[in-house]
Amino acid sequence: MPNMPIGEHKVVVRPRGGLLRRTPGRYDRVREIAIGGRNFEIFAYRVAPENTAKGVVDYISQAHSAEVIHNAVVNERNPTVLAAQRIGNSKSVIILFEGNKVPSHVIFGGMIVRCRLYRQHKEVCRTCGKVGHRKDVCPNPNAKVCFACGRSNPGPNHEKECRPRCKLCGGPHASGTGNCKNRFKTPFLVRQREQERKMAAEKAAKSAGQAIKVRFPEEEEFPELGAQTTRHKSRSASRGKIKESGKSSERKRSTSRSSRSWTTVATARGGDGDAPGGNVGGAPSGGARAGGARETNGRPAMPAAKQASPQGERMKQLESTIQVLQETIKKQQETIDKLLAAQERLKATPTWTLGSAPKPASFTALGAKPPVEKITLPTATSSPPAPPKTPTPPRTPTFSPTPLKLRKRAPAPLTDSEDERFQQEEDITDPASPSSGGFDYETRIRQINARLVKHDREIGSLTARVGALEIKVERGFAEVKKEFAEVKQSIEDLKKFIVSQFNMIGKGAQIQVETLPKHG
Repeated sequence: MPNMPIGEHKVVVRPRGGLLRRTPGRYDRVREIAIGGRNFEIFAYRVAPENTAKGVVDYISQAHSAEVIHNAVVNERNPTVLAAQRIGNSKSVIILFEGNKVPSHVIFGGMIVRCRLYRQHKEVCRTCGKVGHRKDVCPNPNAKVCFACGRSNPGPNHEKECRPRCKLCGGPHASGTGNCKNRFKTPFLVRQREQERKMAAEKAAKSAGQAIKVRFPEEEEFPELGAQTTRHKSRSASRGKIKESGKSSERKRSTSRSSRSWTTVATARGGDGDAPGGNVGGAPSGGARAGGARETNGRPAMPAAKQASPQGERMKQLESTIQVLQETIKKQQETIDKLLAAQERLKATPTWTLGSAPKPASFTALGAKPPVEKITLPTATSSPPAPPKTPTPPRTPTFSPTPLKLRKRAPAPLTDSEDERFQQEEDITDPASPSSGGFDYETRIRQINARLVKHDREIGSLTARVGALEIKVERGFAEVKKEFAEVKQSIEDLKKFIVSQFNMIGKGAQIQVETLPKHG
């Protein structure tokens, strides 16, 4: 039986003569129990059967009797409901379901009501302040304890000095009230599921650990090649481990195998100046080979040269890591060279793009309109008109010795009607020609001035666009500088990492590394 909370006790009755069919009803009607000469009120209840779950339905009218509640819930419309009972005099009804699942809704009479998992409150006595029983069954009904802070025999002005302290969670409130996070007991169903998940996780971790478990040889299994110990003595420590791995040890070893030593194998490989493949130390001619390996029962043995130490393996790993880091540094250097080349190209662009040199006169002020130069024509001299009596044909005005020549500008985007009208007006090249039929110079001057104003507006818009492009280029240059600084910092970090890797190598390692180039 699991441990009960502090101050809470459970009495289990186990009759010696067996439990008869009529006996549970008698125990259910027990309301007092005598312990140590004192009578204590108790409440007997029937334990829910196994493979069941409890749910709660709220806001059920107190006018419904127990029979009405039972008939409204326990019916064919709720097939998993086993029983229903009101909780004391409250508006909540506890429902017992078959299985380990509580539905979210149940049918109560003709309504669909919400159902939640039943969580039992942790009982706190408001008389003695202890946890585990209620006020109506308190064994010390005459105790005077502050329910909020737990102080015994509080004075009349205790309310001003009271500092509430919860006995369940330690929060600044009365025990089991408000939003206390520990006022509910963890349901058995939740505890069972948590235990199942924990056991499944431990089992999966254990199986995964067995799957990837690797056994590395110890140094005792690989003695020095110059030792004068026999092979069967040097392998005595490992024979026990081979037995543990499940291999049979009943196989008898041959005499030739037990008489050979590691010195024989090392000398057979030419370590002492002898020719490979020769007989050394009185060993049989077929016992040692040039490769330093022997065949026993048709199975080749591991050459002695392949018995590398863990320090050598560590050095090889570090060398491969250093090669990868050097390749990374090389790529970073190429990126820096590209960024520097891009910076030089940006410096070689026109001066007004980066704002390093004075801008052209037309770009001094964004959107500023240069003053419009109006064209003025020389004053024309004309002869006095003829007398009205003798009408004469109209005479064309005459100009100064230098005739007027209109300056043509680059075409600007005009509407169809304006373009057609302007083209018709430009066809008149000589005001004195008979085909002109007269020419209004003031109108033409106004048209040209309007055309100039339109061009000036276009120049202002282009100036604004150039200014916006200049701002974008400056921002892009700032981003390039920032990226360049980040790349430089990453290179410095890589240098520090490589130096730290070299410091981790053993004392016996002799590795020469070229000095890294300095950037920046």
